[in-house]
Amino acid sequence: MSDRVMQYERMVYSWIHKLGISVDMDDFAQIGRLAVYEGLKKSDVDDKLVEASLIYGLIRNRLIDEIRRRGKLKLEVTGDESMLDGVDDTSNDVSLWLHDAKLILNDVEYRCVQMMLRGYTQQEIGQRIGKSRSTVKFYQQNIRKKLSHLR
Repeated sequence: MSDRVMQYERMVYSWIHKLGISVDMDDFAQIGRLAVYEGLKKSDVDDKLVEASLIYGLIRNRLIDEIRRRGKLKLEVTGDESMLDGVDDTSNDVSLWLHDAKLILNDVEYRCVQMMLRGYTQQEIGQRIGKSRSTVKFYQQNIRKKLSHLR
């Protein structure tokens, strides 16, 4: 199995490069390898293209999750939180943006936005507010619609 994991090493480093990871690269490479291993275990088809597509997505998602956990990635990288494009969480603009957002959003949606700005994943947000990941995803869609004019 380790030989098969190593076949995807270039894909792992490709994602590390695409995501602009320049520190702790060995740690991120190991996370990518674990994603490959997970993908190989899940892949029960003989189609290499399907297997590669599955692994490609797993590597990307695991690396982004780790970056978010470490707080080193702006939310716009994934595109899932597009209503936050251009919002730098270290600027004073965020305070103004959050003030406007609080006036528009309900309490749960506003809490979701705060956690998203801190880099929490959908799963982590769901755990904190007692909802499923799919419910958090639905909240994010509503948030995008409500805040689309604040960009």
